[in-house]
Amino acid sequence: MAKKISKEELRTPDAFHKTMEQGYSFTTRYGKQLSALVIIGLVIAIGAVVMNFLKERKENSAVQALYQPQSEYKRLQDQYQQAKAPVEPTAPKADPKAPKPVAATGDLQKDYGTVIRGFEAVIKDHSGTVAAGQAAVYLASIYQEYGKLDEAKAVLEKPLKDLSNDTLIYSVANMVYGNILASQDNCKDAVTIFERVKNFLSVDAAVKAGVCYEKLGQLDQAADMYRKASTQSESSSSLAAKGYLRALEQKRQSTGQAG
Repeated sequence: MAKKISKEELRTPDAFHKTMEQGYSFTTRYGKQLSALVIIGLVIAIGAVVMNFLKERKENSAVQALYQPQSEYKRLQDQYQQAKAPVEPTAPKADPKAPKPVAATGDLQKDYGTVIRGFEAVIKDHSGTVAAGQAAVYLASIYQEYGKLDEAKAVLEKPLKDLSNDTLIYSVANMVYGNILASQDNCKDAVTIFERVKNFLSVDAAVKAGVCYEKLGQLDQAADMYRKASTQSESSSSLAAKGYLRALEQKRQSTGQAG
């Protein structure tokens, strides 16, 4: 075992020079390995910086590409909603010269054709970005609104593979996908998805999961989901969960299945 050098000995010239010589000998013997490790560390660090820069630039480019179809989609949504909104009796009289909002025709391509092509371009050209995930969610929502559920699911499948599962847009895309499955009476798969994202979208996911569990006849799980959702906030989803829970408890009492 090597003798440990005390602080007092280290202060003496001989001990100091001996220690320095040992350090020089170690550096000479392992200098190449140390240099290689330093270089590898620098390369990794530089690579991480470059990757972050490229990723950020890719995301910025995708956001810019998304801006136009997203703005047009929101404009059309507002227009179609205004066109079908009932006129309140107390509302001020509209200017007869002002253009009336055009209503949706019910034809997918006529109503949203340009927007659809814009979202498709973002998904294709900017795959793997958050903006592409947003475009997929918008596009799937349009398809769902027009009853094209298989097309809606197909649009979401690739972004769900590409997106990081710790992002909000990943959870939102899963919620949309789960809603589509539930509307197709595939609650078995929908529940799995709702459970997957309940950490991000806790109240909404719990309510959706509860409704599906109830359809599957798994009433204990349904009640558990409703309770979780009803105690987390005072949102509309939380209030809905309280209503679902009361209705479920009444149904169970009337059938002798009180939990």
